[in-house]
Amino acid sequence: MSYTNPSNSNKEATGGVIKVDMTTGLTFKNSIFSNNSGNIAGVLYVNDTKNPNVNISFTGCAFVSNISDGTNGGTVSYFRLTDTALNNTISFVNCTMTKNQITTQSNGGVLCFTKCHSSVRADIVNCTIYDNTNAGFINHGSGIKVLTAFYGKMNIYNSIVEGNMTLQNKTYSDLVYSFTPTANTLSIKNSIIGRSGGSVAIPAECYSGDNYFNYLIVSSIKLDLMAFFGSFDVSKNIYPLLGAQVPASSLRRGLALK
Repeated sequence: MSYTNPSNSNKEATGGVIKVDMTTGLTFKNSIFSNNSGNIAGVLYVNDTKNPNVNISFTGCAFVSNISDGTNGGTVSYFRLTDTALNNTISFVNCTMTKNQITTQSNGGVLCFTKCHSSVRADIVNCTIYDNTNAGFINHGSGIKVLTAFYGKMNIYNSIVEGNMTLQNKTYSDLVYSFTPTANTLSIKNSIIGRSGGSVAIPAECYSGDNYFNYLIVSSIKLDLMAFFGSFDVSKNIYPLLGAQVPASSLRRGLALK
């Protein structure tokens, strides 16, 4: 299934495709979200679920050329949950996110996470988050941004998050936290994450083991990236992996949609 809005008729909406104020669960599989625009989130704005044990999941999906043009948000999604949303799970599995833009100087990135209860879990597994931009500065984030009120646990496994740039600095900013996480709130495994942007350092306990983390510097250019992608395959919505500077046989680069 494809969700696209080339006319940008949802430009003033908080979510370019979906806004959630209450739900018992959402599931998307093998879907394409492209050319959508929203004031806070280009695709999905979750203001709250108001229910416990809710699962919001995207599997085998592609998010391409979506726009967020508000003061806060994510080009793909923005998540905010109140304390009634206990044991909620948000997951992206086998997804590709590329060429998405935040056109204002805003906190965001592709995925933006803010207020939630400590029982909430966010899973990013086998995903490619690459070549997305934020018109702001390095602290704003262009890949994944996690704001202070996020009390849940984030897992980033088997994923590539690199080549995402903030345009004011012309600097890669792939994963940005507004607070210092711990191993209890952030776990990165078997992943490539180019640069932890911003002023908050992410402790080594969060990415111990088989990872390549924060290897880019302020002056890094595209040739410094670890993953060598071919041109984006618009028919399959994936980047073919041509090679890597590190062994990457266990890392999947997106998933062809069926």
